[in-house]
Amino acid sequence: MRAHTPDDELLHRLLDGELTPAEREALGQRLDADAALRARRDALDTLHRVLAELPEETPPADLLSPVLRDVRAASPAPRPATGSELDTGEHVMARKVMWGLAAAAGLAFAVLSYTGWPPSLGGTEGAIGAAKRYQAQQIGTEDVKLGDEAAAQEFLQSEVFDAIVRDESARKLFADPEFRAQLANPEVRQALADPALAQALANPDLRLMLSNPELSGALADADFALALSRADLRAALADENFMVFLRNPKIMLALADPELRKAIADPALRRQLQDAELRQALAEPAALQVFASKELSAALQAPELAAALAKPEMRMLLLKSELRLALADAGIQRALASPEFRTFGPLMMRAKLMLSSPEMRRMLSDPGFALALQGRAMKLALQHPGLAAALQSPQFAARMGRMLY
Repeated sequence: MRAHTPDDELLHRLLDGELTPAEREALGQRLDADAALRARRDALDTLHRVLAELPEETPPADLLSPVLRDVRAASPAPRPATGSELDTGEHVMARKVMWGLAAAAGLAFAVLSYTGWPPSLGGTEGAIGAAKRYQAQQIGTEDVKLGDEAAAQEFLQSEVFDAIVRDESARKLFADPEFRAQLANPEVRQALADPALAQALANPDLRLMLSNPELSGALADADFALALSRADLRAALADENFMVFLRNPKIMLALADPELRKAIADPALRRQLQDAELRQALAEPAALQVFASKELSAALQAPELAAALAKPEMRMLLLKSELRLALADAGIQRALASPEFRTFGPLMMRAKLMLSSPEMRRMLSDPGFALALQGRAMKLALQHPGLAAALQSPQFAARMGRMLY
């Protein structure tokens, strides 16, 4: 049995959620640097979980009186102290108190065993063995039918949860409330479980793209993401003249209309447009440069672009110069043209909630996120049928919050 270490008090307070932010940060730095301290933290957390899973028993109502009676009967009658005993002072008194308490505790244990409380869990393996047997009983098939709470307990008592505890990258992800909230969506869990996503996120250019707030936010729109999957539109959206032309509100609205879009593509029809402001916008230098390019003119007819421009939020986004600059970046252009983006796009459309969250976009752009997805603990967790119930369990949230470091 391992002796109590000076750090155990801190670790117990960490597991109980009692550390101040400053203490938590200081201990977190030590845990990051000390593998032995992390192992001790994991051992204490396992002990906490085993003890928490022991069944609660209510002692008999008439237990106290016979125990106190037997303790008094076994205690020696008091006698006057001798001079030598008085000379020894508190040392002798302390020793008597300790022996008295030990005798009373032993007798109380004997009485408790004789009266049959607490009830035996069977076997001779002791408290830890009993707790493990109790733990195993909680994850039977019949208990899963009890509902979400039983499924959450099954997950917390499984080897998968132990694997998460021992995997630092997975542990930190599950400790993040935003990540847990995202995982509550079954489409997000399905997308994260797809090996193609981890492979796509291994592309540094793709992560660079996701780190750009304007572009990654735009990718949350299915129509805009489809537009970016077309090489001609990617090239057009990176062209300064095209974007100056496109950012004109009149032109945006016209391109969202199928009939006006056709008229804009035809020089003769452009001159016959009744809207004077639109005719003037189409005569601007940037517009003339677009019409002079066969590729840019063709891009104007893309139905994906029209679908995106039909949405006010996308029109507002296209007004931002930051988006054009992002699309003109060489690394982002490589990402958009890569095979990984062709995989990533459909996955994100299936779980577009992820891209609508700034915090999740930050996680996706982190190289450690892809590594966590490739780890055994995360793969097992995403495949476990009890994960959905565990994500709704306050107990799971509390456990992961205590193990942030």
